[in-house]
Parts: sequence; C-alpha cells; structure tokens
Amino acid sequence: MQWRGEVPAAVGDELVAAQRGRQRGQVAQQIERHNALVAGALSPASRGEVFAAVPRLCYHPPGAQQGELLLLEREAVFEQVALNLLAEPISLPGFQMAEQGTLWEVYLDGQRVRVGRGDAEQLPLDAVPTAITEQDLTRWLAAGLQHPSRNVAVDVVPAHLRASVQACLRHLVHEQRVPLEQLARHQYPLPQCLALRIAELRDKAAKSTFTQLVLDGGWALVTSAAHEFRFDPAIYPVPANQRYRGKFRFAKHFYPVLADLEDGGEEWRCALAIDEHPLIRRWVRNLDSDPVAGFWLPTSGGRFYPDFVCELVDGRLFVAEYKGEHLRGVPKEIEKGQVGAVWAERSAGRAVFAMLFRQERGLNLGQQIDAALAA
Repeated sequence: MQWRGEVPAAVGDELVAAQRGRQRGQVAQQIERHNALVAGALSPASRGEVFAAVPRLCYHPPGAQQGELLLLEREAVFEQVALNLLAEPISLPGFQMAEQGTLWEVYLDGQRVRVGRGDAEQLPLDAVPTAITEQDLTRWLAAGLQHPSRNVAVDVVPAHLRASVQACLRHLVHEQRVPLEQLARHQYPLPQCLALRIAELRDKAAKSTFTQLVLDGGWALVTSAAHEFRFDPAIYPVPANQRYRGKFRFAKHFYPVLADLEDGGEEWRCALAIDEHPLIRRWVRNLDSDPVAGFWLPTSGGRFYPDFVCELVDGRLFVAEYKGEHLRGVPKEIEKGQVGAVWAERSAGRAVFAMLFRQERGLNLGQQIDAALAA
C-alpha cells in the first residue's frame, strides 16, 4: 500500500516501533555473539589446556596371544553367546488371528493389523497339496527366517531352528486354537512374531553372557594406554539447535559451548554442582551417541555415554551419570552403574564413577560428589 502526502500518524508509529524492534534484535544478537566469543576465549580448550586421557575397558580375547588386548564392545560378548531356542518354554504372547473372507485380522501384542489377500506376500503354496502339513509349513518358515535378507536366525543351527518353529506351530494350533491351514494362508505376521521371539531370546542370552563375562569377572578386564579416549580441543560437534543457551557461564567446561542442557533443569543443576566443586579442574558435557567425540562404555544393549566426564585436580578422572528418580529402578540403568563401577575398579586408581540423583540417602548433589571422590 502507498500513501500520497503525509503518512498517517498511527502507521508511522508502527513503522518506528518495528524499526526499533529490529534494532533491539540486532543488538541482542551482537551481545550474544560477543558473549560467545568471550566464553570461547575463557574456556580451557581455548586457552590451550589438555584434557587428561580417559581409560577404556579392554579384555584379553580367549585363545589370543599373551598380552593382546582388545577394546571391549558388546559385539565381542555376542560372539560368545550360544543361542538355544529350545531352552525356554514355547510362547508367542499376543499372537491371534481371525480370518474373515478376503481379510485377516492379526493381533500382535494387542494391536490389530488388517491384511488383505492382495496386500500381503504369500507363501508359494500353489505347488503344495491342499492338505498342508506341519512339516511343510515348518520348512518354509525356517528357510525364510534363515534367509540372509531377513538376517534373523542365520546363526542358529538349522535343525534347532526347525524344531523350535515346529514347537511354535504346535503351540498355536493346540493351545491357541489357530487352524494350521489358516496359518499357512497368511505369510507375514507369523514370521514376524517368530523373529521377535528369536530376538528376545538372543537378547536374554546376551545379557546373561554379558553379566557372566563382564560384571561377574568371567573375563580379565583391564584399562590400557593403547585404548585411551581423548577429548580433542578442536572437536565438539554440537548442532546449533542443541547448544546450551542459558545465561549462566560454566567456568570449568572444557569447550566454549555445551550440548543438550536445559537451563534450570535437573541435569543443569548437576552440571552446576560439578562446575562449583573445588576438586574438579575441568569437565565435559559428554556427547551422546557420538563414538568419535564422546566417551562410552559397553553394555549388554550397546554403548553407554555417561553424562559428565571430569578431570580432578589430583589428576584422576571422575565420570558421572545423572538419573531422575523415575529411572532409579530401571534394569538397563542399573546395569550402567554396574559397568561404570567395573570400569573404575579396573582403572588402577585412575578413575571414579558415580550414579548421581537429586537426593541420595539425604545427600544433595554436591555431597554425593564428595562421597564418591572420598571413597
């Protein structure tokens, strides 16, 4: 819109206010950039300081040459897993199927999936007699589960897999009352359910093996200078939308920016307690799921990236994982604490690990850090 002559006063006021708003926004951006530059110049990494090397868990591979050490990963434990599909009672909980005309209603753990004859991939039953047998269906299912494209049971002895599949079919037919012919006419849900069951048994076996070899001393675990982790002063890849934007400046954080920290949140309070602790020289808000720039420890489920890695004034390392109260009793979180304790024990006095909570036996965060470092 254009005006001829004088601009109306109200419109002029709006233009002036908008211009001032833009100017204030530009000033705020300049102040933010200035503060970021100042923080960067004051950070330990920017001052040329070096973060102490962090030891990592290693193991002597069975049957290897004396003295050989490898970095301990979940896959190394998996190689020792002997999967026995018949070791557990046969059960396919949540699997039900109702056939209605050209549609099947399949229930997997209570969720209904409607599948039409033309929508699902079918077993090649044209060459099979109408009276499908249990052995026929067993062979087809076992072959599909062991096909490399599915990658479900390629590590299982074929005879064991066929026996397990046959036992599952009998369970469905005789206990869940699903006709064998109905199972044969529908290819997708049953292999999916069998694959989930195999994955469940594999994870259970892996967890048991991990507990035996790593947590209960089955393997001789050590830390070695050949497999240390180092925080590179020039590498801390945090996307701009995940950077800490709070007003408080953490004086001891190794890098000029922090990752994934909500201003005033529980983990922020933990970071504040760490930054203010007199025995902590510098620390890093550890990067989650970054195996190059973040420090991790192995678990039966994969890799565990502790929240905070600290260097103490006496040269030791202190690694802390903060947990909300609702996660205190979760098994995988308990396992993280157990792995951290093993790591610290195998560090020959170089490292300390602690699981921190908002309150623990009446101790606040600062007091919990005191207790961990004094132990």
